[in-house]
Amino acid sequence: MELPKIPGTIKMKYSKPIPGKIISGTVSVENNKSYISITTEEMVQNKPKTGKIVGVDLGLKDVATLSTGFKTSKIQLKELDDKIKRHHQILSKKIKDGCNWCKVKGKLSQLYSDKKNKIQDKLNKLTTYIISEFDEVYVGDVNSQLGLKNKKLSKVTSDAHWYEIKKQLQYKAEWYGKKFEMVDEKYTSQTCHNCKHQFKELKLNIRTWTCSNCGTINDRDINAAVNIRTVGTTGIAFNKTSIS
Repeated sequence: MELPKIPGTIKMKYSKPIPGKIISGTVSVENNKSYISITTEEMVQNKPKTGKIVGVDLGLKDVATLSTGFKTSKIQLKELDDKIKRHHQILSKKIKDGCNWCKVKGKLSQLYSDKKNKIQDKLNKLTTYIISEFDEVYVGDVNSQLGLKNKKLSKVTSDAHWYEIKKQLQYKAEWYGKKFEMVDEKYTSQTCHNCKHQFKELKLNIRTWTCSNCGTINDRDINAAVNIRTVGTTGIAFNKTSIS
C-alpha cells in the first residue's frame, strides 16, 4: 500500500477484504503496532424484516435485558483487570525508561489493548444480534453519568458500557433500515407490566417482586424491558400520578 508523504510501498496485513470504493485512511499506532482504518463507499443492504419489536433494559447486574426474557451478563474483565493492576505495581518498582521498565510498559499496553478488544467484540455481537432479530428497538434512556457520580456504583456503571451500546444500536439501525428509539424509563422497574400497579418501595437489591394487585411474579429487569417496549409503542410514559 502507498501512503502520502511516505516514499515507496508499505507491507500491510488485511484483517478482511475491503469492500467498495476506498475514500480515505487513518493511520494510528497502538502498542507499538501501526493500524490503518479505511473509509469506503458502498451500498449497505437492509436486514430482512422480522416483524418483531423489543424493549431493552440496560442494567448493572446484566448488561442488557430484552423484553423476550433474553439476558446478557456482564463482560468478565476481572482477570484482565487483576493483571493490569499487578503490572502497574511491577512498573512502579522499575527504573523509568530502563530496559525492564520498557518490557513491563509494553506488556501493560498489550493488556489494555486486549481489554478494549474484548469489550468491543462483546458489544458488537450483542448489538448486531438485536438489530438483526428485531425491526423496532426501544431502549430505556438510562443516564450513566448518575451512576458514575455515585462512588459505590461508579465501577460497575463504567463496566456496563451503556453509552456504547446505545451508540452502536443507533448507527446499526440506520445502516440496516431498522427503527431505534430512546424512551423514558422512569418507573418501568416499579410498575407491573400485567396490571400497571406500582410497587413504590423497590430497592436496587430487590431483583424479583410479586405484584400485590394481580399476583404476577416480576423479574425486575424483564419487567422493565416489557414496560420500555410498551412506552415505545404507545408513546405514553409511566408516572406516579397515572398509576393507582
